[in-house]
Amino acid sequence: SAQLSERDFSATFTVNQMIKDLDLILGAGSEHQVPLPQTALTRQLMDAARAHGDAEADYAAIIKATERSAGLST
Repeated sequence: SAQLSERDFSATFTVNQMIKDLDLILGAGSEHQVPLPQTALTRQLMDAARAHGDAEADYAAIIKATERSAGLST
């Protein structure tokens, strides 16, 4: 997408909205005893994005969270 290539993280679906959905998914998985390790990792990366001030940015801000965890400048 042109937006991401230009590092435009204008919200179409925010980090906070994604966290809400991820919590619903993880809750359903837990209720049915289904492990969802990648979903749990994504939830943690969304927490990292929120902790760095990206709660209202587009959920693609997970890219910046991943870059930070790799020691890259964002």
